[in-house]
Amino acid sequence: VEVERAFSLAKRRFGLTQIRTYLKETTQSVIALSILALNLGKLQAIQCTPILFYLQVLLWKVKRALKWLPCQKVAFVQ
Repeated sequence: VEVERAFSLAKRRFGLTQIRTYLKETTQSVIALSILALNLGKLQAIQCTPILFYLQVLLWKVKRALKWLPCQKVAFVQ
């Protein structure tokens, strides 16, 4: 079920609904490439996680430092 859901997501996300395959080998290739694309997307997200964590810590430190400034009219939108 997980593979079918991932394949359905890949079809919508990467425009694979426009590809029509008739041969068994071609269909298997499309499925394999879509799973590869999903896995590469997951790897990219995992590699970006430490950078995002560092940016969140940096933003927290900046917000904390700005509290001590005389001007209290600084507002952050989240």
